[in-house]
Amino acid sequence: MRLRPQQLDSKTLLYFITTLLAQLPGELSDFNTMELQLELGTRIVRLLSAGNGTPPLTPLLSRLYVERAIEIIRNGRSLDELPVSVGEAYFEFVLRLVRDADVSDTGKALEVVKRLARASLGDRLIPGRLTLQKANEITASSEDKQSQVLRKLIASGLLSENTVGLQPGVQFTLDPVAEFCAAYSYTEECGFSMPAWQSLAVILRKALPPPVGFRGALLAVIRAYADKGVCSRCVATARKPTNRQYR
Repeated sequence: MRLRPQQLDSKTLLYFITTLLAQLPGELSDFNTMELQLELGTRIVRLLSAGNGTPPLTPLLSRLYVERAIEIIRNGRSLDELPVSVGEAYFEFVLRLVRDADVSDTGKALEVVKRLARASLGDRLIPGRLTLQKANEITASSEDKQSQVLRKLIASGLLSENTVGLQPGVQFTLDPVAEFCAAYSYTEECGFSMPAWQSLAVILRKALPPPVGFRGALLAVIRAYADKGVCSRCVATARKPTNRQYR
């Protein structure tokens, strides 16, 4: 017998959502209705309707969306609270993990997450592993010399520890999370400076192998947050000559 995994797309999305809802514990089984299945499928498709370069539909994104929907319904709130962009879906997940990590300053912890994400992508812009020493250097501060934030991010599940040979290290548990956090950091840094965006475009063009995941995350972040003042709207315009590299 040969098993052939199916790609998650518009044809298999509803089945995947149904499977996720069917796994709910008994006290939540009443939420598994055809109406909810169709509603979540429609909303997920809307997330991916930004056009060329949008990140692909993945089981991770769909699972995060379904889990968030169940949480909202359990609290008696409207599904209109669900994320309206792919970036928001990932960032809500990161925020929940950081808040659950019991850090003293959520804002500083998020800055640490962005620095770790950029360092983990490195010059190749592809998620990778950081040595524990490097991660400690990034996260340690005058107030936190022992890098308790790093330990708490590992305990939260956002990061995972591993050892290669005799070298301990850490990495983001989920590659898309690293890519989206790094993409947001680059978007903040480039902001309204077209020379800065052009410099990043050069790096993207030269990177081998092509950093497809990061490029999709960057485009999704730009399109989701340009209207919120994070970066220039012209960067998000699909057919501007200076933006061809982002498609």
